[in-house]
Amino acid sequence: MFKLFHGMSVAFKDAVVVFFLLVLSAGKGIAQTYLKRGEVNVISFQTLNGKHVAIVTGVDDKYIVYRFGTDKKIELEYPSPKDSTTWKKMFFNWHMHPSMGEDDGVDYDCLSFVKDKFRYAIYESRSGNSVNLGVKVMDLNDRVIADFPGIESTRKGTLMNLRNNENLGQGGEY
Repeated sequence: MFKLFHGMSVAFKDAVVVFFLLVLSAGKGIAQTYLKRGEVNVISFQTLNGKHVAIVTGVDDKYIVYRFGTDKKIELEYPSPKDSTTWKKMFFNWHMHPSMGEDDGVDYDCLSFVKDKFRYAIYESRSGNSVNLGVKVMDLNDRVIADFPGIESTRKGTLMNLRNNENLGQGGEY
């Protein structure tokens, strides 16, 4: 492996090492834009079209916030300002359908909010070993405008962690 560097100047070798360190740290910087210092991840995942989704809370549940965007830019962060009032701007709903015979039953969680005449619903459902998650954007008549299915293998955390949080408004199914 080190034969690759044989005959190269020390300065060139150092430049190659610095380049690779910068490339490796660039990916780490992306994730930090969606989870800021002092925040706790509730759930985060990547969508099929390459968008990033994150629901995070401030330490000691000081606030809750939704972030959505690309590797380079957060396109939507809601709500603002990040204070204790954010909890009442988000609505949470969950339910379970028990197994009936051969089906596995369904466990469903949804966090939603309304912004600029659109409802955003971040959803997660489980049935057997299958997880379905994503974000739906609807008009106020519940017509789906956009659906961003999530990639389960990129999921960190779960909406189930919000089930007993009394700070959230209740309701908001998609």
